[in-house]
Amino acid sequence: MNDRQWLQIYKHAKQWTIEAGERIRKMMNETIKVTTKNHKSDLVTNVDQAVELFFLKQLEKNYPEHQLMAEEGSGRRVASLDNIVWFIDPIDGTTNFVHKKRDFAISVGIYKEGIGYIGLIYDVMDDILYEAVKGKGAFKNGKSLRPLTHKTVALDQSMLHMSHAWLLEHTIFEHHHIKRLMTMVRSIRYIGAASLEIAYVAEGIIDGYLAIKLSSWDFAAGQIILNEVDGLLFNPVDPSLNILSNQPIVACHPDLRESLMNHLIVKKNDSR
Repeated sequence: MNDRQWLQIYKHAKQWTIEAGERIRKMMNETIKVTTKNHKSDLVTNVDQAVELFFLKQLEKNYPEHQLMAEEGSGRRVASLDNIVWFIDPIDGTTNFVHKKRDFAISVGIYKEGIGYIGLIYDVMDDILYEAVKGKGAFKNGKSLRPLTHKTVALDQSMLHMSHAWLLEHTIFEHHHIKRLMTMVRSIRYIGAASLEIAYVAEGIIDGYLAIKLSSWDFAAGQIILNEVDGLLFNPVDPSLNILSNQPIVACHPDLRESLMNHLIVKKNDSR
């Protein structure tokens, strides 16, 4: 795969992402059908499905040899990363989409042999596109994002995004360490759209994002964007970060890795 071919893939991915956003805004004026998947908080709408199908048809027409791994199950099952794989969340933050009509995004990450090359995160309602191509830097609406290392960040001066689920006793992490972490930082916030929150880390407007369990389409694009600004994205339990698996994820300024890991202690009786 040469640079010219990657450029063409990037142009298509960006074009389709913007067009998908336009489709979402248009469909919001129509009746939205909402159903649940695994539990009452796991929502899917006809809009999620329509946008995912739009991407699938574009890939089948233009890149039939590429694989698609997407939240709503379109495409074939991806068992390996040998070829080019598109990781797509058609609406990341579906609950926000249903209730608030904002704070959701389209997330597109494109990988070859497990290496991320193109990442796009599109805040549909605010018309903000975060994007990166491997080795070319990261951008917000065309403006270059500065490397995170241009400033230092201390834990007690940091803002983290993490959900209330971290306070539940059944998580794999030691509960009292998590509670202590929450008292040590400047502020805890959460918006409920993983890709956007990872993009905010890359932009430097928050210092870290912690998730108990994310799927590949939640963080694939964000990892590529973070890499371009010297940010970190890792699994605090397993350093291998198998992108095909659901797993806990930390995205953060590099200064915070050691401090965060000191508090993300796995329970001794947990086999994971």
